[in-house]
Amino acid sequence: MRERARDKGRLIDIVEHADKAQLIIKGRSFEEFVKDISVYYSVMKCIEMY
Repeated sequence: MRERARDKGRLIDIVEHADKAQLIIKGRSFEEFVKDISVYYSVMKCIEMY
């Protein structure tokens, strides 16, 4: 049962990081995203977290 609680926590973290990544790229085109290295790496870090 404890494993399910940890899994739920991990899933919540994944959703939160995905939400953060979406906020970072909101309103940007793909070209703008790729050209702005700080935005690019910020989003990649959100994805790497989990």
